[in-house]
Amino acid sequence: MAHARHVDEVRRKLRTPVLVGYEADGDARTTESAESVALGNLDAHGTTGMLAALNAEQREVILLRIVAELPIEQVAEILGKSAGSVKQLQRRGLLKLKEIAQPKTSEAL
Repeated sequence: MAHARHVDEVRRKLRTPVLVGYEADGDARTTESAESVALGNLDAHGTTGMLAALNAEQREVILLRIVAELPIEQVAEILGKSAGSVKQLQRRGLLKLKEIAQPKTSEAL
């Protein structure tokens, strides 16, 4: 029985990972963070062109709601519109962006 307990203890220690503290000074990795890569690629995929395809009101609503992360009520106040109007503009703008972003499929069947 003592032997079995000793074997169990040894196995438990082997399975337990060794935790090592992180030292930023010793980190030699040079890859950029996902955030900086995404921000760098924003215009590479024509984001500016996609936003330009929206009408002015839709573009303003999308920028205020998505980019600035403002609540609907505040966007409505800024634009002098009702909350329902802002919701409708946001919905139509997002649908238009989705339409633009999706690749065209050929219908030659």
